[in-house]
Amino acid sequence: MDLKSAVMKAAFSAGILFLTACGGSPTDQVLSTYEAYASAVGSGRGYDATKEVTEETLEHFERLKDIALDGNPDRYPLGIHDETAVYYLRSAFDVTTLEPLTGRDVMNVLVTADLIGERGFRNFETGEVTVSGDRAALALHDQVADASYTLDFVRAGGWKVDPSGFRNQRDDRLEDRIVEFRGNRERVISELLRVHGVENGLTGQLTRPLR
Repeated sequence: MDLKSAVMKAAFSAGILFLTACGGSPTDQVLSTYEAYASAVGSGRGYDATKEVTEETLEHFERLKDIALDGNPDRYPLGIHDETAVYYLRSAFDVTTLEPLTGRDVMNVLVTADLIGERGFRNFETGEVTVSGDRAALALHDQVADASYTLDFVRAGGWKVDPSGFRNQRDDRLEDRIVEFRGNRERVISELLRVHGVENGLTGQLTRPLR
């Protein structure tokens, strides 16, 4: 074998090894990330779930901590699941114990408590993966609720979950159902809190910042 052939063969082998190490095609990698994330969220393993999300996602959860502590003077947009999470943090922590938590810690707390609106992954069926540059989207179908969603991914070293759009879709569906059945938003939040261990549900105290 001449030198040129040997170099080309080595380069080809290296490429195969790289693809194998990265989990194959972008579609395969996205699905692998999803499976790791869905498994962690579905079983309440919060810190494992934090390994699969974008840095912006962790910043979002740190922002929820800040709102629990100091309120929301900047009017950071909160959907119904995030608002419920803020009340839960106020019920579960005081200033001293909540203040030092990072976004990763807060996400762990909320995943463990099943309060990020995504535990239903165990009922989801995966569909088509669409890849466009450094972004991807995975079609999901909730077989129990018969609802379709999209979960976004960002390539940052490896593929990471960006759950913001998915969370908004879940928020919209719940808000629509509240309207459809002529429900009361605060009562729904209160019931969600009770289901997740906040005995008195949504109280006036929980609507006020911790400090």
